[in-house]
Amino acid sequence: MKLNAMLRFLQLFCLNAVFYPLLVLFSLLAVPTLTLFIAVQAPFVGHRRAMRLFRRCIRWYGYVVIYILPWPWVRVRYEEHSLECGGLTPLSGGPAGRAAGLDPVLTCGTQDGASSRAAEKRCQATALQKEGSGACIVICNHRSSSDPFLMGALPLEEAVQIVNTWPFHLPLWGPMAKWAGYLSVKAMPPEEFFTRGSELLKQGVSLIAFPEGTRARTLEVGPFHGTLFRLALETKVPIVPVCISGNERIPPRGTLWLRPGRVVLRQLPTLTWETYKDLTAFQLKNRVRDMIARELATMEGWA
Repeated sequence: MKLNAMLRFLQLFCLNAVFYPLLVLFSLLAVPTLTLFIAVQAPFVGHRRAMRLFRRCIRWYGYVVIYILPWPWVRVRYEEHSLECGGLTPLSGGPAGRAAGLDPVLTCGTQDGASSRAAEKRCQATALQKEGSGACIVICNHRSSSDPFLMGALPLEEAVQIVNTWPFHLPLWGPMAKWAGYLSVKAMPPEEFFTRGSELLKQGVSLIAFPEGTRARTLEVGPFHGTLFRLALETKVPIVPVCISGNERIPPRGTLWLRPGRVVLRQLPTLTWETYKDLTAFQLKNRVRDMIARELATMEGWA
């Protein structure tokens, strides 16, 4: 018992002793360098293309933070699912699929080699788009302060996050979030939020949100706020639910002390405009919340 306890403590110490110095060093080098790189290019490529490049750089930054800096103590896996014959079916487009050269998108199955036009419409667009396709609203559960970094695992070409007010006050990360156009529901009037959110979606920029509004204190998914769902009903864009499991102690609420573990992000089937257009914002937010809660219960074995 004592040996096991010592080994666990050694793992904890090594993870935190390695990760945080690397995070500070990498951030001090990467954030100013990437910002300067985009600023130099902006006069030549135009504002819109410069913003696209900057948001991609943020995704690359997050990718390094979640996949490389904490390895091998923390491992992150991204999974995709498709809507096939009324159920969830794992795709080969996950990490193994990407290694095999498959595109990280949702695919749709047919029944007995045939499908109706309505079924095809329900399965049409990929949820997390390739470059050049339309934007979507990504809805995630919220368990840890590491959740925003984990969004670097999503195969989105360009996205901004809907955040609380406090991230804007963080050194390095705060200015980077402001320059990238991140939005805060609490920091602006509702009319301004809807205007700016709609404009981003029209430009092909996806929105990522944690509608619980704060980190959950338990493994259960908290109630969702309805603002993002009203925006979805107004803009008619696809909604992509994503489950985050395993990072509730990476780090735990109220501390920065990271624990080793495995984190899984599981992308659920897309809700297209045709599937939710008859719902109210209240019904829609509860439907998405129930989808995420049921899948988390299945993933974690407490269903």
